[in-house]
Amino acid sequence: KRIMKNNNKQLENSESSKYLQGCPLLVPLLDARANEYWLFHGSDSKILPTLLKTGYDPRVSNVDGMFGGGFYLAENSSKSNQYIPCPGCAQNCILREPQCKCNNQEDFEFSIILYRTILGDVHIVKQYKKDIYRGIDKHHPVRRPPKKQNLEELYDSVMGECKKYGGDRLNYREFIIYDGGQAYPEYEETIRFVKELHTYPEMPTKGAANTRFGKKLVSMFTMAKPPLNQVSDLSVVKNQSLTSDGKEYILHASIVRSSQLR
Repeated sequence: KRIMKNNNKQLENSESSKYLQGCPLLVPLLDARANEYWLFHGSDSKILPTLLKTGYDPRVSNVDGMFGGGFYLAENSSKSNQYIPCPGCAQNCILREPQCKCNNQEDFEFSIILYRTILGDVHIVKQYKKDIYRGIDKHHPVRRPPKKQNLEELYDSVMGECKKYGGDRLNYREFIIYDGGQAYPEYEETIRFVKELHTYPEMPTKGAANTRFGKKLVSMFTMAKPPLNQVSDLSVVKNQSLTSDGKEYILHASIVRSSQLR
């Protein structure tokens, strides 16, 4: 754990640590000496075996994200769920077509990985600038954290701040790490939808998620109890109607299995 060795004496007094104390994450702080947290990651089920067996590799990550080529995580499982395709049609997620024609969502199971993540000294982004954080040259995308003010050291990770705490772009926080040794998968949460007929009023279309799908928000943030009952927001959201007759359903996330991986 390179970050813990380098920063454990000063990290608790760093500006980023003080900031996160005032604007805490939804997930518990596991180790203040390293700013270690549980964070969620959602992806296509086809690459889950690779993530669980050999780990993530930021060197081959998608460079089209807001913060360049890194490994993206979230404190909200509902944020990570936006990147998980429908198990039936492989659609209805960010970076793919939003249309989903599957009417039996409650029959599907999918997985979200809970990573034990060392954030270290975090660079907090409130005012997003594409040329700095993503890069304007596709052949030379950003693949590392920014330099600190002394211009000699790099930050250990990046946090895109949400609008609730003064960010200008994101509805939910994003966490990006660029080193392959900063996180490991501790739990695999297997989720199944539980369907309940209900109707919600129109939701505003502003924001990435609602604009992306262009439909009512027919799911809700539900409180569930993941491993050790310590993560308070294991909620799953899908923005879609489930039937052709115009009826809409709330999809509650129900944990089927919680598998500790280490």
